[in-house]
This record gives sequence, C-alpha cells and structure tokens, in this order.
Amino acid sequence: MSSGSLGASSGCYNTFRWITSNAGFAMGPSHVNPLTGQIFDADIIFDAEFVAFWMKSFDVFKPGLSGKQPKSSISLRGDELPNIERFLDQGHQHHGAVCNCADEMAEQLAFGTMALAAGGKIVPKEQFEKLLVDGVKSVVTHEVGHTLGLRHNFKASTLFTMEELNDPAKTRNVGLAASVMDYVPLNLSPKGKKQGDYFSRTIGPYDYWAIKYAYTTLPGGTEGEKPLLAKIASHGTEPALQYATDEDAADTDPDPLVNRHDLSKDNVEFARWRVELINQLLPGLVDRMVEPGQGYQRVRQALGVMLREHDRAMHYVARYIGGVYVHRNHKGDPNALPPFVVTEAKTQRDALAFLEEQVFGPAAYQFPDKLYDYMAPAYWNHWGMPDVPRQDLPIREIVRHAQDHVFDQILSPVTLARLLDTEVKASPKQELFTAAELLQGLTASIFQETASLDQGKFTNRVPAIKPLRRDLQSRYFQRLAGLAAGSTTSTRAMGPFVVSVTVDVPVDCRNIARAELVALKARIDKVLAGKAELDSYSRSHLTDLVARIQKVLNAHLEQTKP
Repeated sequence: MSSGSLGASSGCYNTFRWITSNAGFAMGPSHVNPLTGQIFDADIIFDAEFVAFWMKSFDVFKPGLSGKQPKSSISLRGDELPNIERFLDQGHQHHGAVCNCADEMAEQLAFGTMALAAGGKIVPKEQFEKLLVDGVKSVVTHEVGHTLGLRHNFKASTLFTMEELNDPAKTRNVGLAASVMDYVPLNLSPKGKKQGDYFSRTIGPYDYWAIKYAYTTLPGGTEGEKPLLAKIASHGTEPALQYATDEDAADTDPDPLVNRHDLSKDNVEFARWRVELINQLLPGLVDRMVEPGQGYQRVRQALGVMLREHDRAMHYVARYIGGVYVHRNHKGDPNALPPFVVTEAKTQRDALAFLEEQVFGPAAYQFPDKLYDYMAPAYWNHWGMPDVPRQDLPIREIVRHAQDHVFDQILSPVTLARLLDTEVKASPKQELFTAAELLQGLTASIFQETASLDQGKFTNRVPAIKPLRRDLQSRYFQRLAGLAAGSTTSTRAMGPFVVSVTVDVPVDCRNIARAELVALKARIDKVLAGKAELDSYSRSHLTDLVARIQKVLNAHLEQTKP
C-alpha cells in the first residue's frame, strides 16, 4: 500500500454492489494508478447468498423449528478435517476466494446460534437479526478496508487476553481486535464466565494508523514527506499495531500468533475456553436440540459444528510447537524487537501438555453415552448437496482426521528442523523446548498404557487399550517409523491442489525416533510377557506393533548419494 488518495476521476464511481449470483463471495476490488497509488474507484461486491447461508444456520439450530430440515450450510474446512463434512452431512462448499471473510462469518454464526440453542437459551428473532446485522457490518467493514488498500492483518486478534476480550470497557472503543482486517471469530464465553461483545463494534487502532500513513496530506513535497511518514511508521512497534498478512499465515510459517479465526493473545487460553464451552454443550444435546415432532439430524449437524471449532482451536495450540515470533520492526524504532524471537520453552511445553490432554489423551473425544444413536443424517436431498458415504457416524475416522491434523503440524519436517535449528542459534544458557523433548513426550503420552499394564484381567468389551487409543498408537507408530527410516511425507499446496511429497528427516530426529522405538518395543515385550490377561484386541494390537517395530529396526538405510 502506497501513499495515495481515494478519489473518483471522470466516469468512476465507488459502489456497494449487492448481487444475487448464487456464487457466495464478498470482495473489495479497486482500480489503482500504479505510478502514484491513487485509487480511482473502489467497489464492494457482496453476494446475497451469504445472508441466505446465515439464515439457514439460524433455521437449523434455533429452538422450535418444525417441518423438513435443510442441510446445514456450514462445511468443515477441507484443509482442517479432510472429508469429514461428508460424514457430518455438511452441505456448503468453500469457493476458494482470496478473501473468505464472509464465508467464515457464516460458520461463526452457525456455531453461535447452535451454542445458544443447545445451551437451553431461546434465541429471539430480534437477537438473531442483531447478530446478522453485526455480521454484515463486520464483513462490509472488512471489505471497505480492502477498497482503501488495506491487506489482511492476521496478528490483530492478539490484542487482548480472553478476560479482557469480555470486558466491554476495554473493547467498546477499540473492538475485539486491533484491526477489522483480521478474520475474528465469534466471541462466545462458556457458562460461568463473563460475556462481552460478540463482534467488534468499531474499527481498530491498526486501521486508524494504516489509514493515517496512507492518506494524511503532508507538506513539503516528496522529500519533505519522508521523515513525517517515517515518524508515523515508527509506531509499528506498539502492541496494537502489530502486522502480519496472508504470506505469513501458512502452517509452515514460524509465528504461532499469525492465524485466521483465532482470538486472544494466548491461543492455549482461547482453546481452553472453546473446550469448556463445547463440554458444556455436549451433555443433554439431544434433548435440547430436538423438540417433539422433529428429526434428529440437528444433533449430527451440531456435533459437526463443535468438532470443527475444537479442531481449529487445537491447531492454533499446535503452532506454538517450534514457534518463532516474527516482528517487522526497523532499527531505531522505539522498543524495537529482533525480527525473530523463539517462542518461550514454557509456552511450548504448556501447548504440548494441552494437546496431550485434549487430542492424544485417554479422555480425548469421549462423547456422552447414547449420543451416537441419535446422529441421524438429513434425508433432504438436492442436486447441490454432497452424498453422505455412511448414514451412521464413522467416529473412528472422524477422530483420526482430527488427530492427524495436529500430527501434521507438530511432526512436520519444517517444525522438527526449526526446533533443531533453534538449538544452534540460541545461547547454551537459554532454556529451550527441544525436538527430543517433543518426541519423547509424545511417545510417553500416547503409549502410557504400556507403563502400567502389569496385571489385571480384560475383555473385548472392556479392553486394556480402548479402540480410539489403539488407532492413535498405530498411526503414531507410523509417524515414528517414517522418522526412523529417514524420510517422511509432507503435504504442500500447489495452486488449487494439495500434494504429498517425500522429505528427508533431520539426522538427530531420525536417531531419537529410532531410540524411542527401541524403548517402546522393550515396554511392549514386558507387557506381553507379564501377568495381565489381555483382551484379544489389545494383545493382537501390541503383538503387531512389536513385529512392525522390529522390521523398522532391521531395515537398512539406503543412501542415494554420499
């Protein structure tokens, strides 16, 4: 964005175009003079289909709805929980637009209306209309920012803690985030915690600052502007003016605070609030979501929305592992920080401990008894709706996708390499979270049953190692085996496609993984030779793991070059 002005030349108009193309997108294009930066004209295009999506979200989840139910308009993002939308009967597909602000607002309104309905609260029509108006206002304000030349700022949501976010005295004049150019989710508190504004009510301090830099009329010609612009820019070290955009928000990028749809300066805290809210919604979900005479498909749709929110929150926590904070400060700026600052060891340990509890622990993904019996699909059919491969809910596959999403982040070659590089870059006196600590911690957590199975009698219905745990252990073994073999697969985006490529594993990680497999085999051998009377599933599972570990340890590493 260069210094310029927004003005209409002859025949140019600035418009808000409300269209009905059934394409489902919003955007803020403009025509700009490439020599001066002057914006000749700017338009906001807003497809009315988004409002239809939002209304369907309300219709699906509000209490008292009768008659045939439409499928939920909300999809689980393909890059977060691949293929799960097929099982959870989610209909609306993402269109791959550069700016997905309106698309994401639809998902957040679905979560909000579902939470209010499932929480036993009546959602009055006027309240939903207020949410709808605030949602439209938020999207339009975001797109106006684009027409003025502003790019996305995905670090703006780190302005406040969760407690501060729910204090209207702090947020009323600055909003929930430092900029409207972030993708800010619905701010929804669990019961027992204070509830603040659901959406920002104003533009943020970053927006004022960026517009001031771009549009303030400055005296002195081109040379006279330089020191004045530099003075404005020097404020970029202030916490409310932090900036990071699309190129900084990929999963492989280092800064864990640069995310779409997160909220709070502490994503572990944000995830705890989301988990607490979801745990409050699950008990009694069937009774609260379905009234006499209605079908049970809303239970399945509600679970899908909650699983999507849970998965997103876990991914934000996972990004702390191997994280490096990135700053755009310049030399001489007040209170400037180095361009790269390693994420605190304690923060990374807290993140791993949280993931071990919520994603990889024995209590993870445990739903109330009998809930699965009410996961009915929506039988309403339409040419634009995808088919559901299984009418009943394939819970093991759904959990597998969610756990693999976290594995892909924390065990990616980029994350492991960054952890190892940090050990070289940092002072020996600096406390670090290491790659060895990550792999050893994961192995201990995921295979914790092998440390205590020295006695007891188990049956196939009450197994020593539960089904979801067996699935998790088998997949984690595959990850360890790949690391020990010296190569692993990594997914990369290539245009509209996502491809898997083979990547060499850092030598230190290969050696640690091999050592973990040796120690794991010894523990499993001890369990199999012990006094515990194992069930058929657990014994065959552990026996298979021993055999597969031995094959990995016996394999010869073939080098294609010296």
